[in-house]
Amino acid sequence: MITITQQIQEKMKGETNLDPGLGVDFLINSGERVGSLLGEGGIKTHQIRRFFDAVKNIDVGLKNAKNPDDEFRLKYRPKLLMLKPQLANATAKKAKLGILLDVTKELLKYVHNKKDFDRFMNFFESVVAYHYAKAERLQSRR
Repeated sequence: MITITQQIQEKMKGETNLDPGLGVDFLINSGERVGSLLGEGGIKTHQIRRFFDAVKNIDVGLKNAKNPDDEFRLKYRPKLLMLKPQLANATAKKAKLGILLDVTKELLKYVHNKKDFDRFMNFFESVVAYHYAKAERLQSRR
């Protein structure tokens, strides 16, 4: 079976930016798959939430930006790229986070401006939502 990371690589051949490279539908569906796998893997909501909160803080900062693309590139992109080592560290402690690390690393290669960031945000929001839904369903069965 082809992985989500492989699907991203295939769809992004020849592209440099997440927008328009990957559509919102693809990102949301990928987020659903990742979120569900994390839920099935026993990952707790707070373990994902702290990464989502970092992404959300960037989103809030960009909402007030006079020139969002410049501010993203100069101020927020370095913060966003710090997700990679933070997720790697968390994955070393909880291997089931590896899928989130792999997909995030691949997507971040193509996040260069505010529009790309918005697409990345669509992915991350769907991961959190679908993870929560899956984890709740599994918990209610116990």
